[in-house]
Amino acid sequence: YLLRNTEGFENAVVIAQQPVVFAEGDGYFLKATSEEDVILQYLSIQRDNNYIRMVVVGSQTEIERLLPSIESIQRSIVMN
Repeated sequence: YLLRNTEGFENAVVIAQQPVVFAEGDGYFLKATSEEDVILQYLSIQRDNNYIRMVVVGSQTEIERLLPSIESIQRSIVMN
């Protein structure tokens, strides 16, 4: 996982994953935990083989409270 190659998330445990629409294309969603944090990662590989990624980190309570806003941002990302 790309997430585990990110500093600070090497020991993250993936607890959910699924395909999603992200950045106007086929994307992938991961939910992981690391110590006391919850990590959400949205990833999309673009036509030019570059990728765009959105990572959100917070406590379970913060993530639950902000999830509608997080999902709204995730849906609003547009690639030109």
